[in-house]
Amino acid sequence: MRPGGLTVGPTTGALPWQSSAERRRARRAGRQLVMLLHALAARGLRLTALLYGEAPTPWAVYPAAVRTAGSGRYRYFFHVHDRHSRAEVGHFHLFDHGDGRGPGSHLIGLAIDGDGLPVRLFATNPWVTAERPCTAALALRHLGQFAPRGDDETCTLIGRYLGLVLAVFMPQVRSVLEARDQRLRKTPRLAADRRVPVLSARRICLRRQFRDLDRHEEEVWP
Repeated sequence: MRPGGLTVGPTTGALPWQSSAERRRARRAGRQLVMLLHALAARGLRLTALLYGEAPTPWAVYPAAVRTAGSGRYRYFFHVHDRHSRAEVGHFHLFDHGDGRGPGSHLIGLAIDGDGLPVRLFATNPWVTAERPCTAALALRHLGQFAPRGDDETCTLIGRYLGLVLAVFMPQVRSVLEARDQRLRKTPRLAADRRVPVLSARRICLRRQFRDLDRHEEEVWP
């Protein structure tokens, strides 16, 4: 397959898959993700164009002027900070809103580059999004079925993109969330420390991940 804060572990180097089923899901999601990106390219579009057009406005929420996109329990929004670059233009925040009563749980953050490719995963400190705390185990359960019901075609397509990226990078997602929980267990007072917005993060690369998946396939089918 070929695609057209605090760092937890190196950017390079594969992480273990929890099971062969998880790896198969990742390969399937990878193929679908490539098809989605190619379909956008065929229309002369990048994911970023769907989000904000030519250039993003710092701190504006995308898509559209809403807090979160989606009408079900799983929702997201995208924004950029004042300082950004083409290498990391902005990031998504993914949420589980449960039954809709009270604050939601921030599941994970996903940063993308100017081409709309995923480049970093991160876990925020709970105070950043005024969230209901969610353990790594519970967040992983939700992220395994993250499929926002879009308010329109664009929201649905971006929600699909997010679900596919999560499946492709599930070992890295797990690593980031477990590192966050471990850090909070070791130093509980960090949860109230306004100087620490991000508790764990890991850089990711779609090409490297696809190479790892291809290598596993070669090991199974020599």
